[in-house]
Amino acid sequence: MKPLDGLTLAIKKELEAMQMYTQLAEAQADAAQKKLFMDLAAMERGHKSRLEDIYTGMAFPESW
Repeated sequence: MKPLDGLTLAIKKELEAMQMYTQLAEAQADAAQKKLFMDLAAMERGHKSRLEDIYTGMAFPESW
């Protein structure tokens, strides 16, 4: 697998995890559980953002 393909896959997995945690949060009646899942979704969003930055740097090195 090429590095950019690996990053694309990792970005997709982070997005899927973020969506899953968001859905789980929306399904919770308990505020503490809702917050936990929203915090996890936020972490995944951060991971996705960092991976996208790495991807951009590798795919378009002139933008750095």
